[in-house]
Amino acid sequence: MKSSWNPWPVGLVLFLCCILAGVVSFSIFAHRQAVDLVTEDYYQKEIAFQQQIERQQRTAQLEDRPEWVLDLESRTATLSFEASTIPDRGELHLYRPSSSALDLTVPVALDSNSSQRVDLAELSPGLWIAQLTWTSGSEDYYHEERWNLPTPAGVQ
Repeated sequence: MKSSWNPWPVGLVLFLCCILAGVVSFSIFAHRQAVDLVTEDYYQKEIAFQQQIERQQRTAQLEDRPEWVLDLESRTATLSFEASTIPDRGELHLYRPSSSALDLTVPVALDSNSSQRVDLAELSPGLWIAQLTWTSGSEDYYHEERWNLPTPAGVQ
């Protein structure tokens, strides 16, 4: 006797159910992911981008640009200005591309040697972008450096 049961319809339904379960699972996974924008006010920053280009061009024309000395042993960075470019005011923004919650902003406050020491001990290892903005006279300037901070010695 020949069996009249055909496995194809059952297999096709199971296959389609697996695809549907995969799509639903991926949708749930995608909606639970944190979406960090590069910056919260990206539209306003885009409008002011021409001013940023002008700041960078002025900085590129400086003979004595600010200089960073990064000491990974003591996890500090020292910012030094020459006498011709000492800022009236300024701001250092330590930007973490992978998490905006870790960003840090420090005002520029130079000591008598026209330098400032910045403690990096609390910063997590990985890529950081140091964005320095300052005003000298009536001109604004911008300088940026990328740092890759390693994991501190003795930390797993």
